[in-house]
Amino acid sequence: MHKVDIQEMPFEDNTYDLIWCSHVLEHVPDDRRALSEIRRILAPNGIAVIQVPLWGSKTIEGDLPTSERVRVYYQEDHLRRYGKDILERLSMDGLSVSVRNVQELELQLVLRCSLNDMASNDVFLLRKLA
Repeated sequence: MHKVDIQEMPFEDNTYDLIWCSHVLEHVPDDRRALSEIRRILAPNGIAVIQVPLWGSKTIEGDLPTSERVRVYYQEDHLRRYGKDILERLSMDGLSVSVRNVQELELQLVLRCSLNDMASNDVFLLRKLA
């Protein structure tokens, strides 16, 4: 595990075979930059596991005062509320994206990896093409 700025990671290109990013992107000012960094450091044929809370069909974001974030994003430290259109953000050149519903996974895996999130039953798998 590393604690770094996901928008500007200090790792070499094509370094990691597996990146686990669970409930981070909704807190990051520039999530597209963070996704670009994930793509950059992911090794060919590597997989990034992404999980974010999903609410509705369309992502809502904007620079809101902290007092408004709870009402709009459901949490004061969230900077956006993702919708199902997150697939468009996750789909970048050189990446394939697949979606797995938590209910399709083995219960032991779901519990061990804390995938039982009330806000989303989807886990996004990004694979870097060779």
